[in-house]
Parts: sequence; C-alpha cells; structure tokens
Amino acid sequence: AVQAYEAGLATWAGHVFSRYNLACARALQGDSKQALRHLAVLSVTLTDTARTRLRAARTDPDFQTLFGDVMFRALTRFAPVEVSWSPSVGDDASAGRP
Repeated sequence: AVQAYEAGLATWAGHVFSRYNLACARALQGDSKQALRHLAVLSVTLTDTARTRLRAARTDPDFQTLFGDVMFRALTRFAPVEVSWSPSVGDDASAGRP
C-alpha cells in the first residue's frame, strides 16, 4: 500500500487521500516521523478535504500510537476530552427527590 500511495503522490502531490492514507500506513508501521511529515503537509493544504482528514485523524485508530505526541496534537488540533456522568436536570436524584 505504501508504494501505491507514494506512486500516486509522485504523480499528484496534492492528492489529499493518498497523503492521508500514506500517513496512516506509516503510523501503523511505527514510522511516526514520516506519518507526522505527511500530516504536516496536509495541515498547510488549504482545502476543506484536508481539514476534514486532519479532524478525522484525531480519532482514527491508525494514529493511536501518536495520540499523545505533541506534534500530532498540534497538527490535528487534538484535545483530549474527559467525559463523566452528571445527573440531568430532569433526573429525580438531582431534584432532591428520592
């Protein structure tokens, strides 16, 4: 797959999906430097498609090994979110009723 994406980029360097998929493949291979390099190219590509792919990268399991990386977070504007349960306004317990 890596060779196919690289060949595609050699022909059309601006192909967003080939660049994104190559970043995924490199991340899965453990080559974080190359994965981040391809994400960096996407981050300066001024298209909605590139921005959408960077948003998708935030939760794409292919990039799981990079979720804690400072550069990955900067490129994708990744922000960890902690979700906790909170009683809702309509919940009997929150209204003080047993």
